[in-house]
Amino acid sequence: MLITVISTGWVTAQEISTSELEASKVIPENVQIIPEQGARYKLVYPVKKSESVRVSIYDQHNRIMLSEYVKNQEGFMKSYDFSNLADGIYQVHIESASGILTKEIVHKYRQDDIDFYVERDKHSKSYRLVVKGVKNTPVYVDIMNAKRDMIFEDTIEIGKAFSRTYRFKRSLPDNLLFRISTESYSITKEVK
Repeated sequence: MLITVISTGWVTAQEISTSELEASKVIPENVQIIPEQGARYKLVYPVKKSESVRVSIYDQHNRIMLSEYVKNQEGFMKSYDFSNLADGIYQVHIESASGILTKEIVHKYRQDDIDFYVERDKHSKSYRLVVKGVKNTPVYVDIMNAKRDMIFEDTIEIGKAFSRTYRFKRSLPDNLLFRISTESYSITKEVK
């Protein structure tokens, strides 16, 4: 009888130890996925532990889109670009010696098909900007020199194709950069 009691006590103790071990193998809930500009999402893994972390991204049909290992020392941040992925719900599985955690990304990305050209008139020191393919507002216009120093900034709030002429009193460099951007898209061209 004594053997049975000791034996049962050991099994119970073993079960508690196993469940405590499993409970300690949970990745903290403060792991985050933060939407960034455009179609990028940043994984913030604040676990301060030297370990290899496997990050796997699955689509709504449970197909794997990406699987990689990230070496963790004192926590890490890593961005993932979803611009080539269809809108939908994605699961991000994070697995390490610390445990397993799944986070969800609801990906909805509207990419503009913006294109533009610039007509330069050297005599009047003017630049006529023609932008097409705009679906979202605002549209930001940045005019820069070749070193990307800002010369002029403008914000357009009309939500459709537009044209705008910029005239400058001062002399400008021969080569300028025009950058047209929205919340989800950016394109830069050199104007000579």
